[in-house]
Amino acid sequence: MANEYEYRKQLTFEQAEGEEPLPSQLELRQVSQELRARLWSIFFKILQEYSFVNPDDREDVNVDLSLLYDCYIERWHLAADEFTTSFDYWTEQLKTVFMEGDYLKIFGFVQWVLRHEEKPPGLETYIETALRESRAAYALFDNDTIIPIGSDAERETLVRAFADVGASEFHGARKHLMLGRS
Repeated sequence: MANEYEYRKQLTFEQAEGEEPLPSQLELRQVSQELRARLWSIFFKILQEYSFVNPDDREDVNVDLSLLYDCYIERWHLAADEFTTSFDYWTEQLKTVFMEGDYLKIFGFVQWVLRHEEKPPGLETYIETALRESRAAYALFDNDTIIPIGSDAERETLVRAFADVGASEFHGARKHLMLGRS
């Protein structure tokens, strides 16, 4: 009886009553509305932490905006003289990536940010949690690479495999595992 209650605690009321489907692993190339919302929430909170100011009042800038500038130039290939620190602009642009983009746009952007030298501290923890809790068919490895997985069991197997080949003499095997997943 105790196991039934523990199981029920992991479900919504509607799922426990059989009125909504039970959570299931997403398929490759699939991004659920839940995952979109979780990822957008992470990045929206980051945007809120940036100080967006009037470009004419440069003294009030207290945040390094190089990540956004690099995204604008290096990722989106837009003109440097048109870069803006407008909160509304960045909210609209990034919300579109997460709420309307396909899996390539979403995961490509997330991975790019994870690999940027000015990435927000702890971002990888939030991303991994969002992927896992949304049952995404992707996982985060080495804190900066998104790779496909088939199930929670495969996720655990891959974590152990990467840990096992983490020793310096196995860097070739580690690289092979990373490339073999794509």
